[in-house]
Amino acid sequence: RRAPDRLHVCARLPRVAQRALRGLRRPAGGTVRVLGLDPWGDVAELRTVLGMQLQRSELPGRITVREALELFASFYRTPAEPARLIQEWA
Repeated sequence: RRAPDRLHVCARLPRVAQRALRGLRRPAGGTVRVLGLDPWGDVAELRTVLGMQLQRSELPGRITVREALELFASFYRTPAEPARLIQEWA
């Protein structure tokens, strides 16, 4: 059962519309708002309240653990320090 507070973009919505809502593609016309925010103009603020999981995603080949942690840390306003995590979990 899905959590009631989540918005799930489903197959009933055309892919181009899904991409516009996520800020991955500019709409061909009209206006797009997500939680009252513009996916293109309010990117930083929208990312603090909206989560997204792509169907296909992977880290680049030969990426180090530190680089991966730095990448994921960049998704958060107040991230954990990658060096501290490496020391703690190594």
